[in-house]
Amino acid sequence: MDKKRCIITPTFKGHFEFIKLYLRSFEKFLKDREFPLYFIISKKEETQFNKLIKPFLKKLNLNVIFIDDIFKKYKIPYTPDEFLGKYGSYSFQTLKKFYGALYIDMDQFLLLDSESMLIKPTNMNELFDNFFKAPRFWVSYLNDRRKDYPNSPAYKGTISHCNLLNMEPKFYCIESFEWFYEKRILTDLLNEFGSPLEIVMNIQKFSANKTEPVLEAFLYYQYIIKNHKKYNYNLLIVQDELKKFLGENGYKHYLSRFEASDWWFCGVLEEFMANIDKVTESGFRKLIDHHKMSIIRSDADECSQRSYFGGITTTLFGLKIFLF
Repeated sequence: MDKKRCIITPTFKGHFEFIKLYLRSFEKFLKDREFPLYFIISKKEETQFNKLIKPFLKKLNLNVIFIDDIFKKYKIPYTPDEFLGKYGSYSFQTLKKFYGALYIDMDQFLLLDSESMLIKPTNMNELFDNFFKAPRFWVSYLNDRRKDYPNSPAYKGTISHCNLLNMEPKFYCIESFEWFYEKRILTDLLNEFGSPLEIVMNIQKFSANKTEPVLEAFLYYQYIIKNHKKYNYNLLIVQDELKKFLGENGYKHYLSRFEASDWWFCGVLEEFMANIDKVTESGFRKLIDHHKMSIIRSDADECSQRSYFGGITTTLFGLKIFLF
């Protein structure tokens, strides 16, 4: 039986300028125009957002759902603004994504941020097919980082999420942005550990400062690791793959640049475009080609210099997630 699929992008008025670029890129490069794109916004943003998407309505399959309606359906005892004020933007985003995936009648999802863009002709169904034929995601060892890494928010967040899931913290999970989700896995997670709202409240019980936000990718992919025999996802370990494609010397060179960067507390691969240079560019090209990486995060001014990513120029701005 064919799986029902869509893209989900939670957004808000502060990111509407990115949505215009997002939609222009999909208008230009999306080959299967009927593929459904869902945006989650607040009811008070409806007029502004409708004006933004109006030029694209006849060209793309655009769908808008309201976080207000989601809160009402799932009986959340806050208004969206009240929840945002109490629990913060990260947990609010998680609520949008998890409840949005439950609210929409689909089996498979790709979660994209507002800054996402297509940069070449893309068949979205083929992208989904290729991923789910051999589902995988990237992780890195927690114990192979800078000595001060345990003091970082990323490490503390990983620990809190793993504590909630009753599992040993071994890997950092936000190493790539191929955020393909399955409703069956999300449903299993929520059946075992409570509703998204309950998870947001419970995660704080396991955090040192009692204010830890919930990051949906931390939770979802750690849950798959815990149940790896059931879901049969392949874990690509960043340190091992970088050594394979960059060589030992290339890996050490890249790691020294990464650990000295402003992004040292993030994933080793998460911001790799910021740390590529002439020594490692060829190895990264081979890694990307070999693993058919379809979604890459990068700052525009960093990737504009990379010959492999021809066509991206410094006229783009801000943080981007590029789809190939």
